[in-house]
Amino acid sequence: MAALKSISFIVSPLEQNYTILIIGCQVVEQICEAVGLPTPVKEHRFHPQRRWRFDYAWPEHRIAIEIEGGAWIYGRHNRAKGFVNDMEKYNAAVMLGWRVLRYTPEQIKAGKWVDDLTKLMYHHSHERRTDDRQATDGTLFCV
Repeated sequence: MAALKSISFIVSPLEQNYTILIIGCQVVEQICEAVGLPTPVKEHRFHPQRRWRFDYAWPEHRIAIEIEGGAWIYGRHNRAKGFVNDMEKYNAAVMLGWRVLRYTPEQIKAGKWVDDLTKLMYHHSHERRTDDRQATDGTLFCV
């Protein structure tokens, strides 16, 4: 049986303190449920040709979370080949309209991602949409 862990964090939009019991690596799902965020899809395949997957995704919002392990031990994501492969994956995701948030396992456990995800999911002031109209020089208007 997996060891039980307890994580306490504050979710600033709700200004409530949560203590969540975690079994294994279900941190993201448990916290989403506790704070009323949609449940993510684990290992979501986002690219039509490549086999790339996001650790957690909310396809209806085109938002993903990637957990970057090995930050302090020169892990796969930090070595040249892994780093370049990740850049290719993340750039392809952006080209397909995805917004990708990246965290270490420690940042996930600390709950920092909750505010970021909430802002990205529900506050659209960050988005720049292009208008169908074009200026005479061919540039697109942003609204």
